[in-house]
Amino acid sequence: MIKKDKIMIQTPEFVRDVQLREIKLNPEYYKPENTSISQISHAIKRSIKDGYVKTGDVVLDYGGGKYDKGVAYYTENGVNCLVYDIYARTYEYNCKTLDILEKLKEQYGVRVSCVILANVLCVIPEPKEREYVIKHAFSFLKKGKSMLITVYEGDKSGFGRVTAKGKTIHWQEHRKTETYMDEISEALNGKKFEIKRKNKLIVVTKI
Repeated sequence: MIKKDKIMIQTPEFVRDVQLREIKLNPEYYKPENTSISQISHAIKRSIKDGYVKTGDVVLDYGGGKYDKGVAYYTENGVNCLVYDIYARTYEYNCKTLDILEKLKEQYGVRVSCVILANVLCVIPEPKEREYVIKHAFSFLKKGKSMLITVYEGDKSGFGRVTAKGKTIHWQEHRKTETYMDEISEALNGKKFEIKRKNKLIVVTKI
């Protein structure tokens, strides 16, 4: 008879740890870009509807995926949109985006009027990487302007896990929107900002 203390109890935490280890051991199968959907994100629509951007503004869609529907939507509304995504865009494409952002800062002394971080944090398994993304995205923002954040909540259990898609895998945190508030605030500790939640939209304003 097998003793009870010898049985490996597969708690959600245990499964999460095993899957994270598998991602590290088999990075070639980890494809977060497979979460890209050809649609206009809720955050992008709200940025126009709620007046976070206006004609002539520059927006950075950070982690914007491999499709350009959001870019086209902004263009139709007279807004300039740059996309930065280390997984879904090429190295050359991302370098070009960073070059444009740097030139804007050097020539005009301005940064972007709005940063979109749509369904990005929820597909990053490592807290340190999420912290970096939050800090990096926020760094491009003008004072007085906002970063709009949305996440896919999944089953809302709070137990992140791998999702398979064909021969590749990606991660979903399965967390409710409000659970990201403290994490975002901690990542931006030492920065001047205000954070608030409007239902499924988190708004971080640089002050």
